[in-house]
Amino acid sequence: MGVSSRPVGHTERPGRSSRAPQNDTPYYTYAGSAGKNPEQNIQVISPGSPTDEFVASLNEQNVIVLSGTPSPTASLDDWDETKKWFQKLDPEANCSLKVNKSTQNFFKSFEFEFLQPWSLTFSSASDVLLFTFGAPAVVGGETGSRMQPLGIDGDREMLTCGLDFVHTEEITGTKLKDLFTYADVAGMSVYVPSAMLDLAVTLTNKRNALWFVPVSDKRVNIRLQFQMPIFDPLQNLLADCLKGLTLKATDVIFRKQTLINCSVKADNQEVSMVAGVEFSPSTINFTFLFISSNPLTGILKWLSSLIGDETLEDIVKSILNKENDTKVLPDFTLRGLTIELSALKDPTTPRLSSFAFDIEVSANLGIGSSKNPVIFLVSYNRNSFSGGLGTLAG
Repeated sequence: MGVSSRPVGHTERPGRSSRAPQNDTPYYTYAGSAGKNPEQNIQVISPGSPTDEFVASLNEQNVIVLSGTPSPTASLDDWDETKKWFQKLDPEANCSLKVNKSTQNFFKSFEFEFLQPWSLTFSSASDVLLFTFGAPAVVGGETGSRMQPLGIDGDREMLTCGLDFVHTEEITGTKLKDLFTYADVAGMSVYVPSAMLDLAVTLTNKRNALWFVPVSDKRVNIRLQFQMPIFDPLQNLLADCLKGLTLKATDVIFRKQTLINCSVKADNQEVSMVAGVEFSPSTINFTFLFISSNPLTGILKWLSSLIGDETLEDIVKSILNKENDTKVLPDFTLRGLTIELSALKDPTTPRLSSFAFDIEVSANLGIGSSKNPVIFLVSYNRNSFSGGLGTLAG
């Protein structure tokens, strides 16, 4: 879910939250560009640091207002612009800041707590970001976080927080139809087969995160990934129009998108894939990424079986492999596949409408004295309206 423009109808709530100290004097943290001088209850961030530039982007005053002196954590005051903005998502939302006064950046982590529709806590603490996004290998075999310290990006405009499972309550009793309601797209549920709407979903620990971009109309995006343990209705829905497609697992992304682990099999060649599924009023759209190496042959055989034309594989391979009986395209890799099903006549029995795929090709054409091959993309498209063999372009 997200907020990308300033909603209306919010009334400011006087006083301070019961979670913040009631007898503390507000504590102000200014960006260096605000032109303020440090005082007992005023902290000025070192100019030019990531935190300095991020705070400067929060509001016209270039300030974060805390409910009291952080030691080392303090909630944002109820009059703070950032907290008021997050309370447009959830009136009971609480925002806090943890600091380390001994460092130049001053900030250690942000934390955002929500109670509706679920009790969730997002944090930019380094250990939470590491758990959420992992630690990729870097030069020398060491590892490091994908995120900058505090979760501020390189442009110093976006804050990234991961879901803190230590301080997040388990989500239970949630069904697929609830996700549509909570994402404010309840109307979209009419395009999903009714047999799927009552299926249970559970929150996984995969890449659940919050992104806050103050410079982009204070945009807030939240991504939650749910697993659907039982997905037989979806498998049954696709059984006739995508024969040979076997679902292995189904995850639902809390952004109107469904992600499935699946495989296809034709002539004993199995190809493992991950697919994104999107439902619209008249179509079901799939975007496939491949797990198996060298998936082209298996996919061509499968697509040929769907359209009842065994010549598809021969036509594509003949174009890729030879020109005047000379092999000029020695290497090619299938990069992506999209399939559209039409649900216009009957949503319960969708039919194959179109498919397209891209092939990355390295060619020995026109390289002259260079030893490096030419890399280009070949695209194939076929739809049920024009029929025929489809079009191949590159």
